[in-house]
Amino acid sequence: MRIGVVSDTHLKDGTLLPADLFEALAGVDGIVHCGDITDLSVLRALERVAPVDAVHGNMDPPVTRRAVPGARLIRLAGFVIGVAHGSGGPAGLAERVLRQFPGERLDALLFGHSHQAETRTVGQVVVLNPGCPVANSFSYQRTVGVVHLGDDVRAEIIRLDSSAGGGRGGG
Repeated sequence: MRIGVVSDTHLKDGTLLPADLFEALAGVDGIVHCGDITDLSVLRALERVAPVDAVHGNMDPPVTRRAVPGARLIRLAGFVIGVAHGSGGPAGLAERVLRQFPGERLDALLFGHSHQAETRTVGQVVVLNPGCPVANSFSYQRTVGVVHLGDDVRAEIIRLDSSAGGGRGGG
């Protein structure tokens, strides 16, 4: 099973999602958006690729905060995945987000907020921040994540075409 992971789109219109994001997500079984969605049309655009689970982030307006939770647990293929946006500076971000799930035995943690893609293991938990798939002043490069669920959990970062800054629509 392959799950696409997106965060920090910060778009007012889902048609502005870049085409290469949709290309990177082609064939996934589901998509998780880790917050700072901004407009719910972003989720609707992603739903054209696969079912979407989402959490809201610190920059999401009230309508988005009412539509999606601030944190959630997803159970897929026998694995438990924690999803939250994150807050504060980038140092120690994964560890802070992990504390949002006290007493839970997570196999994976998906989060965003920093716009900096990373994947690593904290204890026994595979953590993934997919970075940001759209061009903006806070992102060093445009990225998306994929989680592979099989015998174990693996996570990868996919770099999107650096020449395609976004806004071409797609899906």
